[in-house]
Amino acid sequence: MASPSLTRQLPAATRTDRIPVRAALVFAFSLTLSLWLAFEVHGLRTESLDLQWRALLNSRSSPSMTELMSYTTQLGAIAALSVLSVGVMVGFLALKLKRAAALMAANMVGAWALNDSLKLFFHRARPEAFFGIPPPGDYSFPSGHSLCSFCFYGMITALFVVRIRSRAARFVIVTAAAVNIAGVGLSRVYLGVHYPTDVLGGWSIGLCWVSFLLMFDRKEEPQLPAPADIKPVADETVGA
Repeated sequence: MASPSLTRQLPAATRTDRIPVRAALVFAFSLTLSLWLAFEVHGLRTESLDLQWRALLNSRSSPSMTELMSYTTQLGAIAALSVLSVGVMVGFLALKLKRAAALMAANMVGAWALNDSLKLFFHRARPEAFFGIPPPGDYSFPSGHSLCSFCFYGMITALFVVRIRSRAARFVIVTAAAVNIAGVGLSRVYLGVHYPTDVLGGWSIGLCWVSFLLMFDRKEEPQLPAPADIKPVADETVGA
């Protein structure tokens, strides 16, 4: 007789049913926040706060922390995120999660396009980098590392947590994503290559873009089975 765990039916309504509504609410909030922050930065009303936080972080610097931040910032580098994005999309396709793969592709392409276009639009000059780091050749607002890392880690988290039943696994994924996003943003300010509001702008714009795309996520795709639900074929009665 088949195991009860194999015959159990999934509920008709899943967590993915509520994604579009929640995503729309988050989109409206993050869009408002992004527009407000952009106007504040463009009007030079954040300059004093930016300089204070830059000075504070620089006063707490140490050789070991600088080395750690130099490695951490690579988690938001375009080269690293490009490779990781391809790997994630291949994984989604292997699991027959075509919508998730398509959303991930649109997410990263859109993130890079938003970063480049917004930098050109705002034309905010870079701050003077610390520790003798050569200044990047593009503009400062928003932080590309912060925006793209938020889009990558945020989207992969959102796509996985509604397709995984294990609460422990969801907690680990959310925590890891939050640590990576925060670490990348902090590293950009610590190294002196961005103002704090550049990072906040990257995060708010990233949240806006991810939440917009999540409005198109649906429940048609299969959820990933929990490990406890996977039974070996050997459990069947042999020779019956």
